[in-house]
Amino acid sequence: MKQPSTLLGQAIAFLIIGLGLAFLANAIHPAGITPSRDYFQPIAAEHGFAVLETEELSQLLEFLSPEEGGILLLDARDPESFARQHIPGALVVDHYHQEDYLPELLPSLSHASMVVVYCNGGDCEDSLFLAHDLVYQYGLMPEVIHVYEGGLEAWVQSGLETAGNPSPGDKK
Repeated sequence: MKQPSTLLGQAIAFLIIGLGLAFLANAIHPAGITPSRDYFQPIAAEHGFAVLETEELSQLLEFLSPEEGGILLLDARDPESFARQHIPGALVVDHYHQEDYLPELLPSLSHASMVVVYCNGGDCEDSLFLAHDLVYQYGLMPEVIHVYEGGLEAWVQSGLETAGNPSPGDKK
Protein backbone atom coordinates (compact mmCIF):
# COMPACT_ATOMS: atom_id res chain seq x y z
CA MET A 1 0.00 0.00 0.00
CA LYS A 2 1.29 3.44 -0.97
CA GLN A 3 1.82 6.08 1.57
CA PRO A 4 -0.73 8.94 1.62
CA SER A 5 1.89 11.63 0.95
CA THR A 6 3.03 9.89 -2.24
CA LEU A 7 -0.55 9.47 -3.45
CA LEU A 8 -1.29 13.13 -2.71
CA GLY A 9 1.85 14.21 -4.56
CA GLN A 10 0.87 12.16 -7.60
CA ALA A 11 -2.65 13.64 -7.57
CA ILE A 12 -1.25 17.18 -7.42
CA ALA A 13 1.23 16.44 -10.22
CA PHE A 14 -1.58 14.94 -12.34
CA LEU A 15 -3.72 18.03 -11.68
CA ILE A 16 -0.92 20.43 -12.65
CA ILE A 17 -0.11 18.53 -15.84
CA GLY A 18 -3.82 18.32 -16.74
CA LEU A 19 -4.37 22.05 -16.21
CA GLY A 20 -1.24 22.85 -18.23
CA LEU A 21 -2.46 20.74 -21.14
CA ALA A 22 -5.93 22.29 -20.91
CA PHE A 23 -4.50 25.84 -21.06
CA LEU A 24 -2.23 24.86 -23.95
CA ALA A 25 -5.14 23.32 -25.88
CA ASN A 26 -7.27 26.42 -25.26
CA ALA A 27 -4.46 28.70 -26.44
CA ILE A 28 -3.90 26.90 -29.75
CA HIS A 29 -7.55 26.09 -30.52
CA PRO A 30 -9.19 28.68 -32.84
CA ALA A 31 -12.41 28.66 -30.78
CA GLY A 32 -10.65 28.78 -27.41
CA ILE A 33 -11.99 31.10 -24.74
CA THR A 34 -10.38 34.46 -24.08
CA PRO A 35 -9.70 34.82 -20.34
CA SER A 36 -10.00 38.62 -20.43
CA ARG A 37 -13.43 38.62 -22.14
CA ASP A 38 -16.55 39.22 -20.06
CA TYR A 39 -18.81 36.33 -21.03
CA PHE A 40 -21.56 37.54 -18.70
CA GLN A 41 -22.42 40.92 -20.21
CA PRO A 42 -25.97 42.27 -19.92
CA ILE A 43 -28.37 40.84 -22.50
CA ALA A 44 -28.96 44.21 -24.18
CA ALA A 45 -25.26 44.38 -25.12
CA GLU A 46 -25.24 40.81 -26.40
CA HIS A 47 -27.94 40.92 -29.02
CA GLY A 48 -25.24 41.69 -31.56
CA PHE A 49 -26.98 44.51 -33.40
CA ALA A 50 -25.86 48.10 -33.59
CA VAL A 51 -27.92 50.36 -31.34
CA LEU A 52 -29.20 53.79 -32.33
CA GLU A 53 -29.99 56.56 -29.88
CA THR A 54 -32.92 58.94 -30.31
CA GLU A 55 -30.83 61.82 -31.65
CA GLU A 56 -29.12 59.58 -34.22
CA LEU A 57 -32.43 58.21 -35.47
CA SER A 58 -34.00 61.67 -35.72
CA GLN A 59 -31.10 62.77 -37.96
CA LEU A 60 -31.57 59.72 -40.22
CA LEU A 61 -35.26 60.32 -40.93
CA GLU A 62 -34.53 62.47 -43.97
CA PHE A 63 -32.73 59.51 -45.58
CA LEU A 64 -35.60 57.02 -45.23
CA SER A 65 -36.25 55.46 -48.60
CA PRO A 66 -37.26 52.07 -49.98
CA GLU A 67 -34.96 52.72 -52.95
CA GLU A 68 -31.70 50.78 -53.29
CA GLY A 69 -29.16 52.02 -50.77
CA GLY A 70 -31.80 53.78 -48.70
CA ILE A 71 -32.65 53.42 -45.03
CA LEU A 72 -35.75 51.55 -43.90
CA LEU A 73 -37.42 52.04 -40.53
CA LEU A 74 -39.50 49.08 -39.34
CA ASP A 75 -42.03 49.18 -36.53
CA ALA A 76 -42.21 45.67 -35.02
CA ARG A 77 -45.48 46.39 -33.16
CA ASP A 78 -48.98 45.29 -34.14
CA PRO A 79 -50.89 47.25 -36.83
CA GLU A 80 -53.34 48.77 -34.33
CA SER A 81 -50.53 50.29 -32.25
CA PHE A 82 -48.81 51.44 -35.43
CA ALA A 83 -52.01 53.11 -36.69
CA ARG A 84 -52.42 54.99 -33.40
CA GLN A 85 -48.87 56.33 -33.27
CA HIS A 86 -45.54 55.65 -34.92
CA ILE A 87 -42.31 57.33 -35.93
CA PRO A 88 -42.80 59.19 -39.24
CA GLY A 89 -41.63 57.17 -42.23
CA ALA A 90 -41.81 53.82 -40.44
CA LEU A 91 -43.28 50.73 -42.04
CA VAL A 92 -45.30 48.31 -39.95
CA VAL A 93 -43.92 44.77 -39.77
CA ASP A 94 -45.77 43.09 -36.91
CA HIS A 95 -43.18 40.70 -35.50
CA TYR A 96 -45.84 38.09 -34.72
CA HIS A 97 -47.26 38.18 -38.28
CA GLN A 98 -44.16 39.13 -40.23
CA GLU A 99 -45.06 36.72 -43.04
CA ASP A 100 -47.86 39.15 -43.96
CA TYR A 101 -45.40 42.03 -44.47
CA LEU A 102 -41.91 40.82 -45.31
CA PRO A 103 -42.40 39.14 -48.71
CA GLU A 104 -43.37 42.50 -50.19
CA LEU A 105 -40.52 44.32 -48.40
CA LEU A 106 -37.70 41.82 -49.00
CA PRO A 107 -36.43 43.37 -52.25
CA SER A 108 -36.09 46.77 -50.53
CA LEU A 109 -34.65 45.24 -47.37
CA SER A 110 -32.01 43.28 -49.24
CA HIS A 111 -30.73 46.45 -50.96
CA ALA A 112 -31.01 48.83 -48.00
CA SER A 113 -27.89 50.42 -46.60
CA MET A 114 -29.46 50.37 -43.13
CA VAL A 115 -32.53 48.77 -41.58
CA VAL A 116 -33.64 50.26 -38.26
CA VAL A 117 -36.08 48.26 -36.14
CA TYR A 118 -38.02 49.53 -33.14
CA CYS A 119 -40.99 48.66 -30.93
CA ASN A 120 -42.42 50.25 -27.77
CA GLY A 121 -39.08 50.37 -25.94
CA GLY A 122 -38.59 49.53 -22.28
CA ASP A 123 -39.29 45.84 -21.72
CA CYS A 124 -40.58 45.30 -25.27
CA GLU A 125 -38.32 42.91 -27.20
CA ASP A 126 -40.30 42.66 -30.45
CA SER A 127 -37.66 44.73 -32.27
CA LEU A 128 -34.91 42.33 -31.19
CA PHE A 129 -36.95 39.32 -32.30
CA LEU A 130 -37.68 40.92 -35.67
CA ALA A 131 -34.02 41.92 -36.14
CA HIS A 132 -32.97 38.36 -35.35
CA ASP A 133 -35.49 36.94 -37.83
CA LEU A 134 -34.39 39.36 -40.55
CA VAL A 135 -30.87 37.98 -40.27
CA TYR A 136 -31.44 34.30 -39.58
CA GLN A 137 -34.65 33.62 -41.49
CA TYR A 138 -34.50 36.15 -44.31
CA GLY A 139 -30.74 36.39 -44.88
CA LEU A 140 -30.07 40.08 -44.26
CA MET A 141 -26.55 40.97 -43.20
CA PRO A 142 -26.31 41.67 -39.44
CA GLU A 143 -24.18 44.76 -40.11
CA VAL A 144 -27.16 46.40 -41.84
CA ILE A 145 -29.56 45.90 -38.92
CA HIS A 146 -29.78 48.58 -36.23
CA VAL A 147 -32.08 48.53 -33.21
CA TYR A 148 -33.61 51.65 -31.72
CA GLU A 149 -33.89 50.28 -28.18
CA GLY A 150 -35.63 53.33 -26.76
CA GLY A 151 -38.55 52.66 -29.07
CA LEU A 152 -41.64 54.78 -29.43
CA GLU A 153 -41.61 55.49 -25.69
CA ALA A 154 -38.24 57.29 -25.85
CA TRP A 155 -39.23 59.01 -29.10
CA VAL A 156 -42.38 60.48 -27.53
CA GLN A 157 -40.57 61.40 -24.29
CA SER A 158 -38.06 63.36 -26.37
CA GLY A 159 -40.91 65.46 -27.74
CA LEU A 160 -40.35 64.39 -31.33
CA GLU A 161 -43.14 64.32 -33.90
CA THR A 162 -45.14 61.16 -34.42
CA ALA A 163 -47.56 60.04 -37.12
CA GLY A 164 -50.82 58.17 -36.86
CA ASN A 165 -54.27 58.72 -35.43
CA PRO A 166 -53.95 58.76 -31.66
CA SER A 167 -57.01 58.08 -29.58
CA PRO A 168 -58.06 60.94 -27.24
CA GLY A 169 -56.14 59.48 -24.27
CA ASP A 170 -52.86 59.11 -26.18
CA LYS A 171 -50.12 61.75 -26.11
CA LYS A 172 -48.82 62.93 -29.43
